[in-house]
Amino acid sequence: MNWVKKMTEHIQRYITAMLDHSISRSLCITIRRTVETIVKYRYLIALVLFVILVLFKVNGSSISVYGESSIQGSIGKPVLFGKVRPIRSDEWMVQTPYFIAQANSKTPYSVVNPDISLSGQNMIVSYGAPVWDISTLAKPLNWGFLLFGSSYGLSWYWCMKTLLLILLSFELCMMITRKNLFVSILGAFWITYSPAVQWWFMQHVGDVIFYMEAVVVLFYYFFRYFNKILLKIIFAFLFALSCVGFALTVYPAIQVPLFYLGLLLCTLIFWDFRKTIKFKTIDYVISGVAVLLIVFLLMHVYLISKDAISAILNTTYPGHRVSRGGEGAPFAVNNFLTNVFLPFKDIPNTISNNCEISGFYNFLPAVLLALPLLIKRKVGNLKYGIALAVFSLLSIAYLYMKIPVFLAKATLLSYVTYRIEIAYGIASVYLSIWALSEFIRSKSVSRMYSSVLSLLIGLCYFITVDLTPIKGYVRLRYYLAFILIFIVLNYLLLRGKKFLFSSVMIIVIMISGLFVNPVNIGLGNMFHNNLTSTVQSIKKQNPNARWIALNGSSMGSYLYALGIKDLDGTDYYPDMKKWKLLDPDGKYMSAYNRYAHVTYVLTNRTTDMSTIAGDSILVNLNVNDLRKLKVGYILAKNRLEAYANSGTRFRNLTSKPANGYFIYQVEYW
Repeated sequence: MNWVKKMTEHIQRYITAMLDHSISRSLCITIRRTVETIVKYRYLIALVLFVILVLFKVNGSSISVYGESSIQGSIGKPVLFGKVRPIRSDEWMVQTPYFIAQANSKTPYSVVNPDISLSGQNMIVSYGAPVWDISTLAKPLNWGFLLFGSSYGLSWYWCMKTLLLILLSFELCMMITRKNLFVSILGAFWITYSPAVQWWFMQHVGDVIFYMEAVVVLFYYFFRYFNKILLKIIFAFLFALSCVGFALTVYPAIQVPLFYLGLLLCTLIFWDFRKTIKFKTIDYVISGVAVLLIVFLLMHVYLISKDAISAILNTTYPGHRVSRGGEGAPFAVNNFLTNVFLPFKDIPNTISNNCEISGFYNFLPAVLLALPLLIKRKVGNLKYGIALAVFSLLSIAYLYMKIPVFLAKATLLSYVTYRIEIAYGIASVYLSIWALSEFIRSKSVSRMYSSVLSLLIGLCYFITVDLTPIKGYVRLRYYLAFILIFIVLNYLLLRGKKFLFSSVMIIVIMISGLFVNPVNIGLGNMFHNNLTSTVQSIKKQNPNARWIALNGSSMGSYLYALGIKDLDGTDYYPDMKKWKLLDPDGKYMSAYNRYAHVTYVLTNRTTDMSTIAGDSILVNLNVNDLRKLKVGYILAKNRLEAYANSGTRFRNLTSKPANGYFIYQVEYW
């Protein structure tokens, strides 16, 4: 009866296996149908999410740094999740206050904000702040400020950019991968939550990638729906606005290489459609109108901003800077090895900072070494793989090699610094996504070759860590663990293991990117304090008075965000009228002729100015020169009575410090 028992056991195992397979198959079908439904209604789902998030004023700003450190004793704790990032000073200390200042200005959302510095600042070129101007058609991220004010506007900006970047990245990945749904979903989150994007989200990196992808996707859809006139007109119109939005980001160090990357992708798209489309008169008209719209909007911006543009181009930094390449750090191509640790541990400033060192996860070495095999197999969309590989290699070459000045200027690479690593990074992400989709479709690389190749790449990762400054960031065992994960990911990519690769990769991406920025509500606690109440009370009594904040530019930004006429803070371009009052002979022009965070320190010595860093200047301001600037009020952490003299006195308006600050009225005799 032994054989009966064995047969019964075999039958039971077979039935169990069949049931497991059936359940597994059923689960896979259910998951796939759910994903397909979400993708089908993705725009509607995104719209609903957008409305809900904006209604609750959700954003990722670190503006609460003011309430947690700069302004002591602020009321409330608006951060729901994560932590604020003081290192993101370009966001919470510059760009966000610029946007808020537009709402609280005496002339709300004007092209020139009169409250920032002595002569005001042109807000179209200054971080693309919201303005009531026709050019704002090309800046949909800013519409919320104009329609609903600062709190909802800030949420509008963050939520719209996040959701649209996911959608645009998905569309671009669908194009690159020949409609591989699963890989395109992975790519959408891979791009959006890349640390290089998240650490610079409300800065030029996020904006330039957003508009570059919009240009490419809309160019593709223009040809895809070439036979439908109404859709073609809509896509041409949106394409034109996206081109203008890209141009108005005004950060050539990233714009120039991403312009070339966008142009490359658009060329490949046109090549795909060249045999299936035939231009008619109406098509030339539509295209011509789109080009005229681009020219009109950019010419309009130039005419109303030419003085500001001229000032920027003639600055010592960044205007007169001429780059020739060769500025890359030794770990730049593999800087993503630090990504997973950055949200949880600050990198020492002797190495870099969390923002500068953040990068894009990519698998360029593995793809390059396997590319000959893919070429031999004549896989689909091969031209995309080759073009992206060449672009990535050229970017790396510029990162580590100098080129002649004439060539740098002819190609506009003279404006491009080590930040070309952004272009290398995003191009390598596109290349990795393309390669994954092709390895899934075609016969993957053999187990032996994939194993050897992955181990060799892992060795290169280890050498990058061991021989560069990043070795001192976290303990070696953490690097080894992360390198092991990437060895596995390289192997899974080469083997075309879609589900395993994607499962591990999405976890790595979300840990590295999702925890970078806080989940914040409204404007944080920046304005919920006694200091704000006191300042606003004084503003009502003397709305046109000029202020300065001593010992730090962050409080200058705070003042003009309140609608105060402030003379320090951040000058996006130099205010020569202000500086000539203090330096009529131009002795210190090399110091202040730049994009600058301006710090004033009161002194009894002669006024002088010096450069603290490439983008920061220190002004030792003689007490008597306050009269030249017609300063009415001073915000200070220390008492100023000792600086009084026969011509200038300081009247303390705060019997005790308001959230750590004294407010003095300056009286001239």
